[in-house]
Amino acid sequence: YLPKSVNDVDVSSLSVNSYWVDEENTVYSSENGILYSKDKKVLIRYPNQRSDVQFTVSSQTDSIADYAFAGCALQYVTIGCRAIGNNSFESTALKSIVLSDGVVSIGNLAFSRCSLLERVNIPLSLEQIGKNPFHMCTSLCEIDVAIGPAHFIRPDGVLYTQDGKTLVCYPAGRKEEEYRVGYLTTCININAFAFASSHLKHIEMPNSVRYIGEGCFHNCKNLVSLKFSEELRKLSSYSISFCNKLEELVFPNKVDSIENQVCWECRSLKKITFGESVRFIGRLAFAGCENVTIVKSYAVVPPLCEFLGLDFHPDAVVYVPLKSVEAYKAADIWKDYKILPFPEDLLNSMINTAEDLLNQ
Repeated sequence: YLPKSVNDVDVSSLSVNSYWVDEENTVYSSENGILYSKDKKVLIRYPNQRSDVQFTVSSQTDSIADYAFAGCALQYVTIGCRAIGNNSFESTALKSIVLSDGVVSIGNLAFSRCSLLERVNIPLSLEQIGKNPFHMCTSLCEIDVAIGPAHFIRPDGVLYTQDGKTLVCYPAGRKEEEYRVGYLTTCININAFAFASSHLKHIEMPNSVRYIGEGCFHNCKNLVSLKFSEELRKLSSYSISFCNKLEELVFPNKVDSIENQVCWECRSLKKITFGESVRFIGRLAFAGCENVTIVKSYAVVPPLCEFLGLDFHPDAVVYVPLKSVEAYKAADIWKDYKILPFPEDLLNSMINTAEDLLNQ
């Protein structure tokens, strides 16, 4: 019960079967035990202890608030409102969603962790999708896009923006082992959490890809190879975290920073190569990667490392350009490892020295 004096309440922490709001409350209202804004334009909270399995969000409702249905027992939902908020249906028992024509936007991670969800539809009206709304929907195999002038396409069963430049979501329930990004498009960006928890073993990117979003490959437990685009500029935080079968990573030359926790807890990693442009390695970027024994860094200036930016095996060997050996030996965090010149640099130096002696 919300009395008329209550105008600000955190309902996300409440476990209730029904909401009842005093009619004189100027901020909230209730209908059939569901909490709404006073004008009923915003569905704020569906009772998370209610046992009903089916519900329809009316087109009279304008939007669904963040976390409005999180943790509910609902299995079948039809949505007619314009906007779906962030994490609105996180960790529900959903098996089926029907997005009616009229839905315009879906917020970040809106249906995250709905592990029973197998299929969704994308209506023609949908214009905007945030960070992968189907993050960790591990049974999701099909994303249907309405026929017509839609804002999204699915050329190979994977959801892209209409221009093909952004990969929005790879359905995590698909059983294939290999996938090449942008096979039928010119993909530039990969959305946050786009591949999270997928079954893929091998992922390859064309050289058009420049940006990889937060958590993009998070928790891909079967992933053994990841081939980056040579034009890649940025990997966001957590993008390769908890990929426990990945053994080697090669960061392309145009990547200039490794963000926080990028490779957090990738415990099978043994070999890492940094390109020549890397200048910064963020906090906990390689925390939990204690089995890495071989590192190659082509950066002439040792990249600045934040707290636990490197967390390799104590006996790891770091190969660097010959002229940079002393700089790496003096640099924070790098100096904790054995620093050696690239063998080819050392060989070339020896050849050059020999030639100079012969010419004297």
